[in-house]
Amino acid sequence: MEEKFENLISLTISCLLDKPLNDCPFCKIRKNPLIKRISIINQMESSEKDKLYKHHIECYLKRVQKKSVLDS
Repeated sequence: MEEKFENLISLTISCLLDKPLNDCPFCKIRKNPLIKRISIINQMESSEKDKLYKHHIECYLKRVQKKSVLDS
């Protein structure tokens, strides 16, 4: 479980697909200095972290699948 949450830190730096969508919850976090971003993630409840992680996975998979269809 902790490994999953550690992955959230890297997502506060940038989107894996370079351009985040407007509804990305990480965009708001990314506006802060890096130390503050880490603090924000570390202070979140596990349920909040889980929600962020789930949003990321769903978004990522949807966008990758869409891209592969467009590239075919």
